Amino acid sequence: QSLRMALTHKNPAAGRFCRVADAIPPLEQRLRHYLAGVDDDAFVAFSHEATELLAAKMRQEPLATGGYLVFAEYEHEGAKMTLIAMLSTKAQPS
Repeated sequence: QSLRMALTHKNPAAGRFCRVADAIPPLEQRLRHYLAGVDDDAFVAFSHEATELLAAKMRQEPLATGGYLVFAEYEHEGAKMTLIAMLSTKAQPS
């Protein structure tokens, strides 16, 4: 819960998909596919596909600096959670 609060404190949109004209974004499509058949192989495939999507998007952004992409699956109060976070490569006090 602390991690969720820390992430959404600085970014209230964290954990939400923004749709344009009701089109399902590519990451959400892959996440839905992964959730339909949750197992270790599906998790690994999803993490690779999501990483490729992000890398392609970053190549289009001239100021993108990269970082470490972290994928985690866990349970919190009986609910299955999938965490995707991008960590900066620069040391920060937070």
